[in-house]
Amino acid sequence: MSEALELTPRDAWNHALLESAHPPGWQNPQPAARYDLVVLGGGTAGLVSAIVSVGLGARVALVEQALLGGDCLNTGCVPSKTLIRSARAAADARAATQLGVRAGAVEVDFVAVMERVRRVRAEIAPHDSAQRFAGLGVDVFLGHGRFTGPDALEVGGATLRFKRAVIATGGRPAPPPIPGLADAAAKLVVRNAFFFGRRRAADLIIPWCTYTDPEVAHVGLSAREAEARRIAIDTFQAPLAANDRARADGDGEGFLKVHVKKGSDRIAGATLVARHAGEGIAPIAMAMAGGIGLGRLVDLILPYPTQTELVKNVAGAYTRTRLTPFAARVLRALIRLAR
Repeated sequence: MSEALELTPRDAWNHALLESAHPPGWQNPQPAARYDLVVLGGGTAGLVSAIVSVGLGARVALVEQALLGGDCLNTGCVPSKTLIRSARAAADARAATQLGVRAGAVEVDFVAVMERVRRVRAEIAPHDSAQRFAGLGVDVFLGHGRFTGPDALEVGGATLRFKRAVIATGGRPAPPPIPGLADAAAKLVVRNAFFFGRRRAADLIIPWCTYTDPEVAHVGLSAREAEARRIAIDTFQAPLAANDRARADGDGEGFLKVHVKKGSDRIAGATLVARHAGEGIAPIAMAMAGGIGLGRLVDLILPYPTQTELVKNVAGAYTRTRLTPFAARVLRALIRLAR
């Protein structure tokens, strides 16, 4: 039986979190004779490694001594963004007069704010729960795991033997806490483990976002990084203030800046500063991952008005540079002939 954990305050939401992330009285399963993969650590990287591997037909054991979901669910991504949402609501209410709305005095009930943080965390926890992963075929062991040999790990008095292991326990020093990095790295680990891959984390296209107001999102190389690597680039930029939806929303502060490799439309990197930059950077990241050049993005058909139209604005700026004086003369001649 796993050791019980305590969370404060002892309210219904923390009780629900424990029921998913570290169920009291959880009985560890009888170990298999040998696992294809043992995953030590039940945070984002560990959970993704386990779920992808078992989906491929591997026999997988997952070991976690604290709360499943790791920092992302319990202390990091989810709680912090929930807290930021309340802060944004207060800021919006205080600035409502700029939109013609009189909201009166704004009071923040921090006790209620933190209760909502715990509620949201508890509502998301079943996705990372011991019960869900066990139901999908992963042997979930709750307790402190330690390696006792090159192919063996001990947890709760039981020995797990394995062919391969993933150590996903975090550590110090560590890479910066970029959302999405652990997920991508886990999939890379599984690919290398089961398909004789040798891809490196440096090969991955991983966007990141800083959740200020406005948010700052980035993917690929910055201008300084390109210069350090001696990669020649051209840069195209569109201000958020020129976007119709941003004007309507009162979100005029920001921009989209895209770097392409000189002489081509291959995207080298991009930075977006906007209120919802974390979502807005997605089309650029997808284009980079799919090898789609900036020039092709000008043909995107998007709902109007949306802030995503910034992508088309920047793509249009690129395509205009391809219209050389000679090409312009030829085009004008063709138009005259067609009259």
